[in-house]
Amino acid sequence: MASVSLLEAGTGDTQKSKLWFGCVDCAGLTSWRANTGNRNCYKVLSSIGLAVNVGIYAYLRKDFPVMVSIGALWFLKNTVAIWGQDTPTWIVPGNPFFFCFVYFAGIPGAVWMLSGCPQSGEVSFPYSSEVGLALFVFGLGYSFAYEYGRFQWKKLPENKGKCHTVGLASLCTHPNYFGDLLTYNGWALAGGSKCAFSLSMFQVAMFLWFVIPNADAYLANRYAEFPAYAAKTAPLIPFVRSPMINGIIAGAGVVVSMYTGAFCTMYCE
Repeated sequence: MASVSLLEAGTGDTQKSKLWFGCVDCAGLTSWRANTGNRNCYKVLSSIGLAVNVGIYAYLRKDFPVMVSIGALWFLKNTVAIWGQDTPTWIVPGNPFFFCFVYFAGIPGAVWMLSGCPQSGEVSFPYSSEVGLALFVFGLGYSFAYEYGRFQWKKLPENKGKCHTVGLASLCTHPNYFGDLLTYNGWALAGGSKCAFSLSMFQVAMFLWFVIPNADAYLANRYAEFPAYAAKTAPLIPFVRSPMINGIIAGAGVVVSMYTGAFCTMYCE
């Protein structure tokens, strides 16, 4: 597809040149939060990628109604997340490199692990699948309640340009990530395999050591009030504010992830 050059006049003698290739603006490709192109185009592509991955998952677990239900709910929640906002997020990234990672590596790998082996009995107790489903639904609802509340709050004219710090956000700075921990641990429990917990436990460390610091830097640059809010609020698990305790939790997540990851060599057929 032919490219079109856009020249944006800057201050003084400065000019920025951007090239568009279909959906993609070549500026800012090194940042996953950068908005490098047509958001609706990315949303459509993300919706297709999500549908393909969940469709494959549902086929693999078609004999297990609880697992298929989990996949359907996860698809609906993330479809809402894709179309609910224009800001780049992991589910609908802002540049093609991160998009390819998410939909050709990240989600396929996660779904492969979380699809589990419900008949294996590796992780099993009476009604374990149902308990896993309940935990999954609670976590999904927790994340959705936060996201929906934040969207509605930001629509109010008096909140324009303000950082959202009320409701579930008063318990921790990233309630959606905490909800995700419950969601994926419930999914892993319903799947019944130790391998699935490798992903959910590794999430703990990723959130505390990488994702949250990255998000906090972005939010601190965007909202002047964010540093003061973050200083008095737990980052991930409600009320757990201590950096030392959070570091221990993250390290424990890595250890458990490494142990359970050793069970990922055999895939359930």
